[in-house]
Amino acid sequence: MDANASPVPTLHARVAAPTRPETASAPAEPVKLQATETVAKIEAQSQAQLQSELAPAKLLIEIDKVSGRFVNTLLDPESEQVLRQYPSDAQLAFSRAVEVYLKAMSL
Repeated sequence: MDANASPVPTLHARVAAPTRPETASAPAEPVKLQATETVAKIEAQSQAQLQSELAPAKLLIEIDKVSGRFVNTLLDPESEQVLRQYPSDAQLAFSRAVEVYLKAMSL
């Protein structure tokens, strides 16, 4: 190995010279689309469907009497089935048990 040689080989990259864009004529006018009645109906239907999917019919906010905590319940708009509940039943059971224990200790 040569004493003057670098231990790490150097890399040479060739960079192309920047080119000037060709002068173009005036930009083309944007194409304007006109909505027909059928397109408007489809858009209205899809908008209504999105709103029915996104907006819940019922959001119940109640206070659990034993634990004293707020309970938020989200119900399905069609079947009235519980979609989400916070706090969960397990968390409510724990809170109720703690409240009962604290009341028993204070007697």
